[in-house]
Amino acid sequence: MREKVFHVEPGHVNLNTEMPTDMDDITLDEYMYDEEAVSSTLSRIYNDTKNEPKFQELYEMAAAKMISMDREIGLTVLMTYDYLWDFMQCYEAYLNKSEMQKYEEKYEIVKQLLV
Repeated sequence: MREKVFHVEPGHVNLNTEMPTDMDDITLDEYMYDEEAVSSTLSRIYNDTKNEPKFQELYEMAAAKMISMDREIGLTVLMTYDYLWDFMQCYEAYLNKSEMQKYEEKYEIVKQLLV
């Protein structure tokens, strides 16, 4: 998992003409946030996994952290710092049907993180 989770299109922000030069790092990070890239990635992941019972369980457990039952909220929670690395490894193993044992192992790790 060495690739970026979100692919931001070059040119989303023209740093030479659209951004003040005195912007602090936090504001710069917020300014460069590509909502379309994030939304597209979350939709793709959810569509790939919405019929898999184990992912549904993870989404429900993660949503509960936000006092919610919305599975898409759960996916968003799983894409945060505490869970991102292990969740993405689980997702990638799920997509690669030849890695089902790794998928099972990563699923258990993510599940334990959510307990």
